[in-house]
Amino acid sequence: MSLPLPTIAARMMTVSCMSFASSRDKIDRLISEGSAPLSVLVALISADPLLSAQVLGQANSSSTAEFTKLTDAMSHLGLGSVHGLVKASLPIPEGLRRDLAGCWSLANACANMTRVLADYCTPTLAAKSDEETLHVAGLLHDLGTIVAMTHFGEEYTRALNRLGENRSNINRLVREELGADQVALGTLLASYWRLPPLITACIRYHQQPLRADGFQETVALVHVSRCLVRACGFVTGADRFLEPLDEEAMALLKLRLSDLERILDRFYDQMEELELYEGVLARS
Repeated sequence: MSLPLPTIAARMMTVSCMSFASSRDKIDRLISEGSAPLSVLVALISADPLLSAQVLGQANSSSTAEFTKLTDAMSHLGLGSVHGLVKASLPIPEGLRRDLAGCWSLANACANMTRVLADYCTPTLAAKSDEETLHVAGLLHDLGTIVAMTHFGEEYTRALNRLGENRSNINRLVREELGADQVALGTLLASYWRLPPLITACIRYHQQPLRADGFQETVALVHVSRCLVRACGFVTGADRFLEPLDEEAMALLKLRLSDLERILDRFYDQMEELELYEGVLARS
């Protein structure tokens, strides 16, 4: 039996930030030592979708400016406030680590693919976004799935159990079991955490990018990126349903199917470079 929308909305107001202990402790130590450059801290936090969302939200709620870059948001808040958010984040429960690791992997793959795709499409894009903004747009687009797993676990598990039986779209099953799907949950969280309009549009419309008035290009980039990385195996748990590419989004970006192989080659090169960079960070 699904929950009433007021109950869902009320529970969403209590959503707290969770983080993997290893990354949280590393960020905590580096800020405490005071020797790490801001770029290193940004790189570490930008791998964590919930922590990134909370930092952006705190910055946007305390300013009339619209922050879409973690560098700007962290500079606005100050490292003391960022440190407080890091220390207040809860450790991810052991039973959720495997599934949330999948969410983190999908988020980071989509963030990197969004940057790669934007670079490939640069000659045809009307609006130019910086790499940090593109990264955040891809990283945070599926916050709703994380919330479903962490705060509506029973309903999400029932939907997953039905997924194998019905071979259906997980969003529809979650909506039937819970009363709201992952897109609705992510949109509610974006509102409560005061995320900027561009990021909220990517969360709300990544499945229907042409509905994102004013942000269609960026949302289309996230949509295509999500479809590509899921096809590459970046999925969350049992949800292996591959969403179809939106033909209008492809047309908006002036992409052809023949372009996708070259884009995937660039993506894999980027992921290899990222692994090397993360190795350096791990030793810092």
